[in-house]
Amino acid sequence: KLAREIISADQGGTVKVWDLTSSKCVNDITPDPKAHSIQAVEVSEDGRTVVAANAHGEVFVWTCLAAPELVESSGCGYSAATLVPITKFRAHPSGTYLLKAKISPDCRTLVTTSSDRTARLWDTTTWDLTSTLAQH
Repeated sequence: KLAREIISADQGGTVKVWDLTSSKCVNDITPDPKAHSIQAVEVSEDGRTVVAANAHGEVFVWTCLAAPELVESSGCGYSAATLVPITKFRAHPSGTYLLKAKISPDCRTLVTTSSDRTARLWDTTTWDLTSTLAQH
């Protein structure tokens, strides 16, 4: 199956959804107008969760309300109507620089890494911190 959409982010703090068929932006989201520099954007393997993390250690999470079969047939699964914010949290302390955010293949864990030399693991059902790996 071919991907019909791609999600990108920029230094201005905007997350954009691109329709690869038309090469047009079909949705843009600014999770926090005061925050800048989205460092990482990630889509879960099942396509139901989108995560964006900014340089200041904040993580923004959306859920996709469309059923996976609708996403596949429409090619517009991440439109403004189907992408709904569910939480925002600080993953790393102020003054540190967030480097990456990745969702595990089983969609159960988010890992964030930071200039504080930690990797932090988050439960994707509660968004609670489950483990901190020091000296990363």
